[in-house]
Amino acid sequence: MHSIPSSSMASSSTFHNMRSSCSYEIEPMRVGLLFQALLLFLLNFFNSTNSDNFGFTFSGFHRSNLSLNGDAEIIQSGALQLTDNSLQVIGHAFYPHPIRFKNTSSGKVSSFSTYFVFAITGPIFTPAAGLAFVISPSTQFPGARYAQYFGLFYKSSNGDPQNHVFAVEFDTVQNVEFDDKNGQHVGIDLNSLTSNASELSAYYTEEGHNTLKHALDLTSEEPIQAWIEYDGVEKLLNVTLSPLVIIGRNGRD
Repeated sequence: MHSIPSSSMASSSTFHNMRSSCSYEIEPMRVGLLFQALLLFLLNFFNSTNSDNFGFTFSGFHRSNLSLNGDAEIIQSGALQLTDNSLQVIGHAFYPHPIRFKNTSSGKVSSFSTYFVFAITGPIFTPAAGLAFVISPSTQFPGARYAQYFGLFYKSSNGDPQNHVFAVEFDTVQNVEFDDKNGQHVGIDLNSLTSNASELSAYYTEEGHNTLKHALDLTSEEPIQAWIEYDGVEKLLNVTLSPLVIIGRNGRD
C-alpha cells in the first residue's frame, strides 16, 4: 500500500447532473466505508441551519477511532484496509458518530460532499468485488454476504424498503441478477444492489477544444480519487472519478 498525500486533486464526472430521489429515516444515520483500501477521506455536511454544518478529514487513520468490523483494520502505513487478498471476506468501517441527514420538521435531506482516495487489489485468481460508500441507520448488517452483495445485503433482504440504505457502489464484477452494465461501473443504490442509476467507470480530460472520455479500470491497483456530492435543494447527486495523477476537475459545471 502506497502512502498518499492529502492534496485535493481533481477530475471529471462519471455521473454528470444525475438526479436522484433519496428517502431516509429521520433518526441520525451512519456514514460507512466498505472499501478494499481507503487512503484519505474527507466529508463536509451542509444543513439549512448554519449551526448544524460540520465536516471532518482523515489523512491517515491511526487516530480516526472508526468503528471497524469484519476484516477491516488500520495497517502500519495508516491506510484503512477493509479486506486483505483473501476470498469471501467482508470488511466495514463507519464514522463513529451518527449524522443527521434529514430535517425532522421539513423532511428535507441536507446537502453533503465527500472526497476520498482508494485502491482496489484482488486475490490472485479473481478480482475483488469492489467497494461502496454507504449511509445507513445501523453499522450492523446481519446475514449480509460477501462478493456481489458488498457486505450489505443477502438474497432475500436485497430490495427491502425497510433497509433505509443509500450506497454508491464501485463495482468490478458484472452481475446479471442486478442488471449490471458490465464489470467496471459506478452505481447509485437505494435499498438494493439493482442500481437506480449507473454508468461505466470513466474520467474526462481536455485537449484543446476537445473533451476526451477515458475508461477507468477500477482493478488497476492504482490510487483513484472519488467525489460524491449531493445538493439537497436541487436533489442532484454527482459522482466523480479520476486517477490520482489527473489534476483539474474537467467536464464539470
